[in-house]
Amino acid sequence: MKRIAIEQALNMKFPEWIAMIVTRNPGTGPANIMPVGWMMCCSFEPPMIAVAIGNTRYTNELLLKNPKFVLAFAGEGQAELVKRCGASSGRNIDKFKELAISHVTGDITGCPLLLEAAFNLECEVADHMLSGDHTIFSASILAAHAPEQPVRKI
Repeated sequence: MKRIAIEQALNMKFPEWIAMIVTRNPGTGPANIMPVGWMMCCSFEPPMIAVAIGNTRYTNELLLKNPKFVLAFAGEGQAELVKRCGASSGRNIDKFKELAISHVTGDITGCPLLLEAAFNLECEVADHMLSGDHTIFSASILAAHAPEQPVRKI
């Protein structure tokens, strides 16, 4: 075995399944969507998931204001959407309008569910912890949704 840089080792775990976190401004602002790769299941009972969001990201700001969100796991054919959602900030544009993202409103969170995702999880933040330049949000999974016709993951 040879020693390698930590950054090099961490990059070896890619590709990961990418999800998109969908948040809603509690005021009158539009919903926001951002790709997220740093996530994991953190409890079976109750069902919970954790996501790490950069402290400077608009999504972080929205989660601290409104703890409800959707985690939509990208489906086949959504690679370009993931790329485009990560290339701009919801502070500046309405991504749902600009990118014509197909969605319905989640009945529990009020956040959009992506119709072309492999599956969607409606979640509510239970706790959060500062972790360097990111915040880790642990969240209860309130409901799960999948399309009538299964969608493969990307």
